Amino acid sequence: MTGDYRRFYKKPVAPVRLKNALEAVSWNPSRLDPDVKKLYNKWNREYNKWEKKEASSRARKQEFWEKWEKKEDIKREIQRGIELEEKETKAYNKLIWDTNNTEDWGVEYDCRYDGCDGKILRKVINHHKAHHYAFLECSLCGRHQKWLKNPEFYDEDNDDW
Repeated sequence: MTGDYRRFYKKPVAPVRLKNALEAVSWNPSRLDPDVKKLYNKWNREYNKWEKKEASSRARKQEFWEKWEKKEDIKREIQRGIELEEKETKAYNKLIWDTNNTEDWGVEYDCRYDGCDGKILRKVINHHKAHHYAFLECSLCGRHQKWLKNPEFYDEDNDDW
């Protein structure tokens, strides 16, 4: 079966006799002798048949890869949409968490980031860290400003933990 497949798609090669005869007539097939002309016509038919099959094979391959690329583009678009939605959901959940855990909405303190003119920060209680019980976040840009130390663990006389 494999041999048939290779023979079916094998490119026809002109016999040496035909090559020599074509070279003798300056590669002009119309000037060939009748017996060599028959050999040339037979070879030319096989070559044209092979060329058509090869062209259709190339077209099928091209069509396959174009379909595959379209599918991959669609998959990438879907994945981007999923990632964007996950990012938005995470930001939304963080906003809800921050809102639920905000203790003081009106801490007067300038935002430390360039491009933000926020003058009011909010104090958000953090239940995850033992030493930092809260942090300040800008009410305008929403970026973290600084951690606030837990008074239970912090010794006023000593700056060490």
